[in-house]
Amino acid sequence: MLIVLDNAETSLNEATEKIAEVVEKAAVDLTGYLPAGGKLRKAVEFVENVAERASKDADLVDDFIDKVLKEEKMVELYVKPLEEKERKKEVAQEERKSLEEKDAAQKERESEVKKN
Repeated sequence: MLIVLDNAETSLNEATEKIAEVVEKAAVDLTGYLPAGGKLRKAVEFVENVAERASKDADLVDDFIDKVLKEEKMVELYVKPLEEKERKKEVAQEERKSLEEKDAAQKERESEVKKN
């Protein structure tokens, strides 16, 4: 999960920032040729603002994913010892069951020997 989120974060952030840069550069270039107060210039400025907002939102998503990854690591640090304890408990139960089965088999053999 960590790798997937980390890769998604990197890809999303890089793509969004690259798109925002291209849009912003194009908008700056275009606004120089458009008359102030014109509808087309306002549309270009609007698109530029949307690109800037998308870049900021990508940064927020990046921060959020970093926090999620940090929390996931903390949970893993908490859960791993519990998993290990449970695994040891299961191994001990299996060993106890195996010993009980061996003991039962031994008693059965002793019982057979006494009958003969």
